[in-house]
Amino acid sequence: SIKGRKFSFIRDTKYLPLELESFRLPLNRIVVSSWLKDFLNNEVGVSVAGVVPNGTNMEDFEVKNRIYNNPPTVCMMYYNHPIKGMADGFKALKQLKDQHPAIRILMFGLNRPKHIPFGAEFHFRPFKEELKSIYSQSDIYLFTSLQEGSGNTPREAMAAGCAVVSTNVGCIPECVIPGETGLVVDPGDVNGMVEGICGLIENPKRIHKMGRRAQEHIRQFNWDKSTTWLLELLSADV
Repeated sequence: SIKGRKFSFIRDTKYLPLELESFRLPLNRIVVSSWLKDFLNNEVGVSVAGVVPNGTNMEDFEVKNRIYNNPPTVCMMYYNHPIKGMADGFKALKQLKDQHPAIRILMFGLNRPKHIPFGAEFHFRPFKEELKSIYSQSDIYLFTSLQEGSGNTPREAMAAGCAVVSTNVGCIPECVIPGETGLVVDPGDVNGMVEGICGLIENPKRIHKMGRRAQEHIRQFNWDKSTTWLLELLSADV
């Protein structure tokens, strides 16, 4: 105690036994999303001092006066961890390409997929301006994770003005207004992903409206607010 109050900043869980035991240590717990708070309350049986969501750097990803494509470009990040739902994403994109051959598909990631069963342009480890360029060329962003502590790429895509179609994980319950700033489906719901994106492809004006509304909405999820909340939690009397 002579060193001050002790905190544990929890960003995700892998459900490992030692990890779960660490969550039960006598520390003040801070998490990055409401689902993590509910998980710790209900599944681990511990309390949480507060939720501090990740922020989004608008200056890094905002695309001003953007031009939308017709037919639209659909974008997805690739990462070869099972929790990212890549099998679902590939199924959805394959169906979309079969139904709408004229769409362009952009992908990027830290790993290269061994095989892409549809026509796609892949960017390996894009950084800063290249990543922003990918978002600026995209109209619809597909996020397929089965679980996330938070999830950065949907917020980045929203900052760029993309219409996001996402599974309901991580930060999505907080930063997406379903049907207004993005479309939300259950994890693993490939049919929901395809139906949502097809609906956007067939109604380009909705892509424009949703993308612009998403860009406006995501501004409130910035690092200034997050750091303010964190400092308040660190200095609060508990």
